[in-house]
Amino acid sequence: MLVSSGVFRGLNVNCGDGSLYVRDDILEAIYTRLRFMTESHPFVLILRYDLRFPQHVHFSDYRHALQNFMNSFSVYLKRRNIHYHYVWVKEIERSVNPHYHCVFIVSADQCNSFDLNREVQNIWSRICSESSCYASESLLHYCPRMLRDGSIQWDVLISRNDPNFEVEFGDIFYWLSYLAKTNTKTFSPGRGDRWWGSSQLR
Repeated sequence: MLVSSGVFRGLNVNCGDGSLYVRDDILEAIYTRLRFMTESHPFVLILRYDLRFPQHVHFSDYRHALQNFMNSFSVYLKRRNIHYHYVWVKEIERSVNPHYHCVFIVSADQCNSFDLNREVQNIWSRICSESSCYASESLLHYCPRMLRDGSIQWDVLISRNDPNFEVEFGDIFYWLSYLAKTNTKTFSPGRGDRWWGSSQLR
C-alpha cells in the first residue's frame, strides 16, 4: 500500500509537496522499531547514513557489500552490549551502482555517536576498498536532522522521560519517513533482489 496523504498512524510523513508516495510497510517497520526501542530504553540514539559506492567502479555484488556492512556493524554493537534495531532501503538514480539509506536505533547508555560513526566509516571504507579502488570518506554520508527552527542536529537523541516526548517522537518519525519514498526504488518481488529490510522484532 502507498501513502500520499502525509499522515501515517496519526503522525506526519514526508511526502514532499504532496507529489511523493511512500510505502506503508516501510513506514510500519520504522515506526514499530522506533516505538519498541523508546519503550525499552530511557535514552535512544538515532543514526542515519547514506552508503554509496565509488562511481567509477561497477559493484556487481552490492548485495554482499550491504550484508557485510550490516553483519560487521551488528557484531560491533553486540560486543559492546548495545541494543539496536535497523531499517535499510536500496535506491538507484543515475549511477550504475545503487546506494543505501540506513537508520540504526540504538540504546544510548553505553555508546556515543562519535565512536559509532567512526566505526561505520571504517567498515564501509574497507568494504568499498575490496575492489581495488580508493574509497573516499565521502562515500558515507552522515544524515543530520533538520529542526523546526531550521537548525541542524547531528546527534539525534530521544528520551522517553522528556515531557515533549510524543512531539519529539513524531518529528523524528517524519525525518526517518524519507526512507519510505517510492521514487528511485524499483520493487520486483520474486527476483531475489531485496529493496529494503529491517531487523527482527522479538
